[in-house]
Amino acid sequence: MNASPSVESSSTRLAGCFPAYSGQLTVLLFGLFLVSRLFWLDMRPPHFDEGVNAWWLGQMQLSGYYAYNPADYHGPLFFYLTFGLTRFLGDGLWVLRGSAVLASFITALCLWGFRPVLGRSLTCWAMGLMVVSPGLWVYSRTAIHEPWVMAGAALTMLSLYRLLLGPAETSLTSPARRAWWVWGL
Repeated sequence: MNASPSVESSSTRLAGCFPAYSGQLTVLLFGLFLVSRLFWLDMRPPHFDEGVNAWWLGQMQLSGYYAYNPADYHGPLFFYLTFGLTRFLGDGLWVLRGSAVLASFITALCLWGFRPVLGRSLTCWAMGLMVVSPGLWVYSRTAIHEPWVMAGAALTMLSLYRLLLGPAETSLTSPARRAWWVWGL
């Protein structure tokens, strides 16, 4: 009777996929991520939600602040972050959508922060899937609030992971841990 072959874990099988190239592959994936999000960013006409958000940004430029109304639309984070970008880069659809690209890039960076748990190969696979995901591609190129919601959720998950499962040699009150407390809460 033959003994059954040992069952490899998925991370062990994936670990051999890119052993020597994980550094170069990571740089390539981040580059592809940015190029795919920034290329022809202003090619399609604005969506209705983008027009509404642009109008609110215009109101913010006139008054200097966002008059938040909890019964009306979303919170002010998207508007203040995009307003800051328009101060540096000027007005336009490219800048308006660039805010969403920035949020999606922050989400990708957060994924890279889970590398100690996922391993390099699985992290590269996940990044590759983020690069080619049609849903992520569309939402990360549209000037709406959702990319910032996703970035906030990713930052919160990474913060809690780093806080609870970070290096054991640092105390809970070390400066690095305090920073993760702030992000996580």
